[in-house]
Amino acid sequence: MIKAVFKSGALQIIGFGAGFCVHIFLARILGSAEYGALNFIYALSAVLAMIAMFGLPQACVRLIQEYTVKNKAATMKGLLVFAQLWPLAAGLVLSGIAYGGLWALGQFSAPMLLIAGGALVPLIALLRVQSGILRGFQRAALSVFYEVTYREVAFLTALLLVFVSSAFALSSVSALWALVGVFMGGIVLAGIAILKIITQKAPDLRAVYTPHYWLSLSWPMMMAVAMRMLMLRTDVITLGFMVSATSLGVYAGAAKLSMLMALAQMAVMPFFMPQAAKLFQNGKMQELRRLFYKAQKLQALGGAALLIVLIIFGKLLLSILGAEYVAGYNVFVILVIGQFISVVSGPASALLEMSAHEKTAMKIVMACAGLNLVLTPVLIFWVGIEGAAIATAIAFSAQNLAAYGVARQKGLIGGKAHATGT
Repeated sequence: MIKAVFKSGALQIIGFGAGFCVHIFLARILGSAEYGALNFIYALSAVLAMIAMFGLPQACVRLIQEYTVKNKAATMKGLLVFAQLWPLAAGLVLSGIAYGGLWALGQFSAPMLLIAGGALVPLIALLRVQSGILRGFQRAALSVFYEVTYREVAFLTALLLVFVSSAFALSSVSALWALVGVFMGGIVLAGIAILKIITQKAPDLRAVYTPHYWLSLSWPMMMAVAMRMLMLRTDVITLGFMVSATSLGVYAGAAKLSMLMALAQMAVMPFFMPQAAKLFQNGKMQELRRLFYKAQKLQALGGAALLIVLIIFGKLLLSILGAEYVAGYNVFVILVIGQFISVVSGPASALLEMSAHEKTAMKIVMACAGLNLVLTPVLIFWVGIEGAAIATAIAFSAQNLAAYGVARQKGLIGGKAHATGT
């Protein structure tokens, strides 16, 4: 497990580093107006893709292990086909409505920008579902590579090629179309890997489809993802109404860099989720608990190392964005500490989702998102941008700590059950 986690972590770091270079490069080359337009379109496409996925990336991890244990190869084949067709169809419908509406309202004068944004929605959704499928088959490193490393490295390479080429001028439009090409390439490569798996698992079987069951399982997972996204955006959105653009920019820079702490958890998740689902389906509860505590220990050790490095070198990292961003160091420290508390409590939310408690996990995230909505404006009013950071840190810490407590209550970890098994 340790080797797999380090491999996944290394791929995550490479991807994050390339992504960081992409943002600095685009911010400096495009200028604030074009860079802002690009970020708006990509953010909108990412939100629409999240809805189009309908929680299928997480559901596939659990369902693949369920069908493997129960030897339902035909149903698994049906799932793999359905899970890749759904995000394409749903993504096309959602992008048509959203970007068609923006065009009708005259929000953007560049139609190619809207077309590129619309094309991204089904592509983002499909690649993330394919990544979930690969995780379900315990191809953790391959999953991380296509979803994170390949995407960021290929995008950076494509941007540099466009920049040095005299055929195209680098703009928000050309950058988005380069990203469309990157996602299409990733989909083809991931699709080939999945096709090989299908031919091995169910070469001549006729696919069996149970979409009602699959979607009934996936929608709570989608809601949980949506609420986590809301928690990530509540601070910036609220600050946009309450503070100056300069203060908002300082906060946003600090918040983005604080996500480095998430690497400790992101390195563990691709390996933990399919293993947890497999052990739960096999009824091996004692091994499931050992897996959880091992993952928790790895997250805590990685988180502690990152905490020390980030707090010591935080001002230096912020200064890379610009001298004015150093003023956000307190925000950075608060957010990093909040994420550290979440990290050391272990992958409790993922454990609930992989053990038939996805609705409970959803309710916890929804409650913490509501708490964040209430706390954020109150604390901003009292202490400024640091208040937004405190509210966000409390919400994310509460989410994982609550999930940990519920997992103990249900006997998934800890207590007498931890000692004797079930």
